[in-house]
Amino acid sequence: MDSQRFDALVRSLGLPMARRPLTIGVLISLLGIRPQRTRAQSLLGPGEPCTATAQCDQSGGLLVCADNMLAEDGPLNCCRVEGGACGEHRHCCGTLDCVNGSCIENGPSIPGNTPVTGSAGTLPLGAACSTTEECVTVASGSVICGDNMQAEDGPLNCCLEAGSACSISSHCCGIATCDAGFCGGATATDAAGDDFAPGDPCSSDEQCSQSLGPAICADNSGSGGATICCLTESSTCTNDQECCGARVCATNGISSDGGKNCCSPEGAYCSSDSGCCGDLFCFDAVCGPLW
Repeated sequence: MDSQRFDALVRSLGLPMARRPLTIGVLISLLGIRPQRTRAQSLLGPGEPCTATAQCDQSGGLLVCADNMLAEDGPLNCCRVEGGACGEHRHCCGTLDCVNGSCIENGPSIPGNTPVTGSAGTLPLGAACSTTEECVTVASGSVICGDNMQAEDGPLNCCLEAGSACSISSHCCGIATCDAGFCGGATATDAAGDDFAPGDPCSSDEQCSQSLGPAICADNSGSGGATICCLTESSTCTNDQECCGARVCATNGISSDGGKNCCSPEGAYCSSDSGCCGDLFCFDAVCGPLW
């Protein structure tokens, strides 16, 4: 645009003429025009802090939102899985190192971190997830999308169930820690050597302690789909997370069986009156009021 046409445009817009020639940038500022960022500009590159994989730029290869094991750059970063291109260690997920431009396991293979060839899932251990199908299958354990009890990396992550081989505790679901190379210990029991308590991750009913009442290996409303040891109907409890299914820990109106029990709210399944909360009764396997 020549200077005469530019001056004419400024006058037609009613803008003041400056002593110094206006630039296109100044005119844009005066008009209140703000350049819009493109989607490509808003996506995050390797090593940048993130909260979800959708934020990571996939133009250079698969990039997921996971832990790159460097505490100084936050709990989750856009990072490459094994075989991905990298420029430095922080670009690689988990315990992978950047060697000759590729993210590889630099050293002895770590149990629980080796993906099964052909796995449908792509998210590595520790990555934020929403379904188990998103998580990579590993050779030495069972991976689900559940709570690893690490608040700083989000509510749900790809994590290992109890008894699975592990390298770090943050890769284990629930309150299980990585003990002797396995989540929950080599014998799949807790640190005290006892059966799992309500709320502990499990893979079978036999692992669950019966000391607080009948317990099974199932899920509940707060487990994110993970199987945990939980108390069945009418069992004495201290909080909702101990109870199986949609049951809550509340009074069932029967003073003889404790202050609080795992009971069902109105409209939920029951097998007896003691399985219903408050003043509800069990009619045709459903909790409801008497009148």
